[in-house]
Amino acid sequence: MLTSLPVEALGNIAACITSPIDIVAFALTSKTLAAIASPRHTRLRKIVCSRFALCVWQLLATSPSLARNVRFLTICDRSHRGQVLPTSCMRCAPGCGHGHISLPEDYAGVQAMKQAERVMIAALKNMSNLVLFDWQAAIPNKIVAHNEPDKQDVWSSLAAITSLDGIVVSESDRCPMWDSQLFSLSNLTVFDYTTSISLGPSTPPDCSRLVAMLRDRCPGLEELYLRFTARFFAENGFSAPDLGESLFTARWPNLTAVGLKCVVSTPAAVVSFLAAHPGLRRVHMDKWFGCRRPLSDDFEDFDWDSPIALRLALPRGVLPDLETLHCIPRHAIDIVRTILSSPATGGAGALTISVDVARQAGMDDAALDEFVSVMKDLPPNITVANRADVESAVGEWKWWRILEARRKAHNFDTSPA
Repeated sequence: MLTSLPVEALGNIAACITSPIDIVAFALTSKTLAAIASPRHTRLRKIVCSRFALCVWQLLATSPSLARNVRFLTICDRSHRGQVLPTSCMRCAPGCGHGHISLPEDYAGVQAMKQAERVMIAALKNMSNLVLFDWQAAIPNKIVAHNEPDKQDVWSSLAAITSLDGIVVSESDRCPMWDSQLFSLSNLTVFDYTTSISLGPSTPPDCSRLVAMLRDRCPGLEELYLRFTARFFAENGFSAPDLGESLFTARWPNLTAVGLKCVVSTPAAVVSFLAAHPGLRRVHMDKWFGCRRPLSDDFEDFDWDSPIALRLALPRGVLPDLETLHCIPRHAIDIVRTILSSPATGGAGALTISVDVARQAGMDDAALDEFVSVMKDLPPNITVANRADVESAVGEWKWWRILEARRKAHNFDTSPA
């Protein structure tokens, strides 16, 4: 009988069960197994909380046997209402806000925040089976790293967890985590990074550490998402990260998904990258993917909202397993025509396409007209998810063409006030 095994052995069996449905079935087998599975393996697998939730971190820092059951950890803002806490395991004082209540910004409040961060770092060191770490807090973890004697931070603690497969980071400042130990991680299969850049004129972020980590330390990468966002004006200029000669020369045999925003790369680098990753199933790219960078002599005249999208001369047989594609019309035309021209991919599985038809997406009317003609002749296995948006954009372009023709004919301004 399974229940005749030692409690430690049963606990190890429960720890090997990854599916939530399976762990519930395990718990329902008998009262003995239910006591082993719950709450250790039903309430601790996924935690979503603020980094100031001292009660959570004290529990996990002082109980390694509980901490090693955490698989998915999301650090959110204190105002986040979707927190998932192991309340059945916690012994909180009456009225505890679990880090939800804002602390005063005086000396005592700052010290309390630092203490919570220290205990959180100690708790992370006990999460030996953590699989995914998701940082959604607006403020990065820098205070402890810069003031503690051992310079430990969240990322150096995560670097010691061999089971860690995925990192999701979303920050809203000028790449503050790039000064931490984030890029000391290795053997990741999922890397999802979003940052809002506040840059001076023509100053791209230094991506050397990021590229080195992904290319050299994560050979088994399966999903890669890099999103750089910024508010900029033509008179100030903005240089998106140019990774064409570094990131796009990397090769990941297991790569199935890639999503890039504001990442400049030449058409040659794009073609080489896509051709070298036949296992790609999901591709999401914006107007900067395969575009010409502004040159020094046309910096002031460069259209920062609509960079020049160049054609992609893709080889036949590229992207045989592609399932979803999001890009601008110009690139959609090249990719779809290449897929249709190849006997190996033209009749392959279902492919769903969505194109960015916003005026700021590097779209031009000629490319849109061409995409519409391609869209009419697509085989049944290829569908356009936002067909209605495309048709609406075509109508808008036709209207603007009429207005422009009238303006030229009568020499008056038709632009809206």
